[in-house]
Parts: sequence; C-alpha cells; structure tokens
Amino acid sequence: MAAAAGRLNVSPSIIKAAKDAGCEAFKQNGRVDCNALSAWLSDPANSEKTLDRATELEKTELAILKEKLRLTRHRADLATGKSIDMDEARRAFVRAAAVTKSRLLAIPTSAAPLLIGLDAAGIEEKLKSMVIAALTDLTEHDWAKDTNAA
Repeated sequence: MAAAAGRLNVSPSIIKAAKDAGCEAFKQNGRVDCNALSAWLSDPANSEKTLDRATELEKTELAILKEKLRLTRHRADLATGKSIDMDEARRAFVRAAAVTKSRLLAIPTSAAPLLIGLDAAGIEEKLKSMVIAALTDLTEHDWAKDTNAA
C-alpha cells in the first residue's frame, strides 16, 4: 500500500481508507492496481466513503489527485480528438462567422444584376437560394480543421 500511496502521491491512510471502504483494487497477493484505485478514488460516491475518515490534508491530497486524473483524461481526449481546445474552437467559430458574414454581405452586390426583370416571387426565390447557399456552406464546412478559412 505504501508503494501505491507513493505512486499516486497521496497519504497511505487514504489508501487504507479506500481498502476499508471496499475498493477492489487490492489484490490477495498484497499488490494494488493503481489504475483501478485512482479510478475508484475519482468516483465521487467512493471518495465520499474515503473522505469520511480522512484528515483535511488527506482530503486536499485526494482533491489534487482527482484534478490530476481529470487533466490526464482531458489531455487524452484532446489527443484522440474526442474533444477540442476551447481556444481552437473559438478561432474556428470566428473564422466561420467571418466567412459567412462576407458571403451574406456580398449578396446584394452579386444579386443585383440577376434580379433585373424578375417579379417579386422570382426575386424572393433568387435571394433565398443565395442565403441558403451561404448558410449551407457554414453548416457543411469543417471549420475546426480548416486553418486557411477566412
């Protein structure tokens, strides 16, 4: 248990409290599955059982461990594409908005020669199709991966 405490950087009493609370990371041969233990400790329901017997320092250590696990999972999600960085998402949104704004603002100029001689229904249909084309491009383009957009 001392080795697991060192590896997870928590107090040995937290490890003992987890064992006493029923964590299944403890093997009969005395070994501890640190991955299973850290997952067990990061589960709020289990950590409450452990925290009942913990000191303030141990509670802080456990909170730090949970945050480290959360960051590790987040980094793994970023690396595998399960989530994206907020700054990257913000830049992609700004690019998409800028391109869409430009396309929408260009409609009056590009549409004017096409509207000559059309009746009201024809004008509405032509303008609608131009707006739909701009919005379709917005929804179908992969903005998050296109760094050359806008």
